[in-house]
Amino acid sequence: MSEHFVIVAGYLNTKEKENIAIKLFEKVSKLKNIAVCYVTHHKNIPDKILDKSNYIVYNKYNPIMNWDICDSHSKSFCCTLKSNKLEKTIYYPQPYHGFAHLISMCDGIALGVNKGYKTFSFMNYDVVDFCVEQLPHHVTEIKKEKTDSIFYPFKIHSINATAGSTEFFTFNLKFAQALYPYSKYDKFKTIHDLVLERFVNLVCKKHGIKTLFVENTHSKNGTLGKISFDNEPNPTFFSPYAKIKEDGETKELMMFPYKIEDTYYFSYFHKDIIRNIEFQVNNKSVDAESINRIKLPCPLKIFHNKKLVFDFTLTDERQFGYAE
Repeated sequence: MSEHFVIVAGYLNTKEKENIAIKLFEKVSKLKNIAVCYVTHHKNIPDKILDKSNYIVYNKYNPIMNWDICDSHSKSFCCTLKSNKLEKTIYYPQPYHGFAHLISMCDGIALGVNKGYKTFSFMNYDVVDFCVEQLPHHVTEIKKEKTDSIFYPFKIHSINATAGSTEFFTFNLKFAQALYPYSKYDKFKTIHDLVLERFVNLVCKKHGIKTLFVENTHSKNGTLGKISFDNEPNPTFFSPYAKIKEDGETKELMMFPYKIEDTYYFSYFHKDIIRNIEFQVNNKSVDAESINRIKLPCPLKIFHNKKLVFDFTLTDERQFGYAE
């Protein structure tokens, strides 16, 4: 039996992600005295990953919050904006993968614990080489039994806070047994912070889990992955942020589909000053902060310097926020 259980999570719905994952498995599988478990919600499991894994866990259940799960708890993960013209505040609950990702973690934990392992590491399929290089050091440190978990600091800019990165971390049996019950949604809801990094850190505090933070010499903001969830190729999820490059900078518009009673509306707002922008709703130009009554399906388009830079069609009730 190997000394350490490594859980690698992936959702390989593109060729790019598949290639990144295969390269990671080729590197991790060369490390000594570890067992590798691949956990996923996606049915695409490449043969090369099957060959390099000791265990595979496929779980079809992949609940995206504010899409598959819509309740008062999920809606706390939202962005807001006060509209002076509307004289209301617009709330937009955003689709979020945090709970689904936690389920993958816990699927791996359940198998590892069942197989008798006492120490574990978790990593996303797209972590940088730095994580693979540091893994043996994590194994050595966790086996000293002076801490229950090892994390790298991660800056959450939206709430101006720092937590432990969940892209790559190491933990012992005490941590595993504390985290696993939260893979049930009723238990998950008892921690009132949906941001996964904050969620895991709050679980640690609640259960007296000792945490060691180590320096991340790879990146200043704590990022250890190559691909953002915001870049997921899902044509049904709507993001209220449109990013546009101008003068070498990335600037943003905020876009809000919302409902008031049984009527659909759409408004957009300038977060940054962007020149030469045309926003079309239902193929008609509209002004920033205007209140536009719409019907589904509703195409949205943004032109910057007469070039199409955003194209999305609203088709689903779940793509709408609310105003009150």
